[in-house]
Amino acid sequence: SSCLPTQPDILKSTPDHQRP
Repeated sequence: SSCLPTQPDILKSTPDHQRP
């Protein structure tokens, strides 16, 4: 919700843009 809508909010502890 806060970051990219690629993943559910449960995974937003590691946001998509911080992944390699």
